[in-house]
Amino acid sequence: MSHRITYESKITDRDLAISALKSLGASYQDLNGVLTITSGSLNRASIDLANGKINTDSDWHKKDAISQLKVAYTEADARRDYNRTGVSIVGRQVVNYQGVEGVVLLKCHRAVG
Repeated sequence: MSHRITYESKITDRDLAISALKSLGASYQDLNGVLTITSGSLNRASIDLANGKINTDSDWHKKDAISQLKVAYTEADARRDYNRTGVSIVGRQVVNYQGVEGVVLLKCHRAVG
C-alpha cells in the first residue's frame, strides 16, 4: 500500500534546487514555489521551496534518491559560494570517508594575484 512521506530538508533556494535536479538528470515543473519532479528516480516527488519539505510516495521513491538530491543541493551551494570568492573547482570525486559512502570531495584552485 502506498503512503505519502514528507522529508524535511534545507532545500529552499530555487536556483540551487534546479541546479541540483539538473545535475541528477531530472526534469521538473516550477509551479508557485513548488518544484514537481517529472523524471528520474524522484519522478512524481515535489519540493516545497517555502519550507524545504520533500513530498514523496513510498511506492515510487527510495530514501537513497532523497539523499542524492540533498547532496546535489549541498554541492550546488558550495559551488556557488566558491565561485563568489574566486575559487575554481577543478575536480570532483565521490569517496567513502570514515565509513560514510558517497562523500563528495571538490578539488579547488584559488588564483593568487
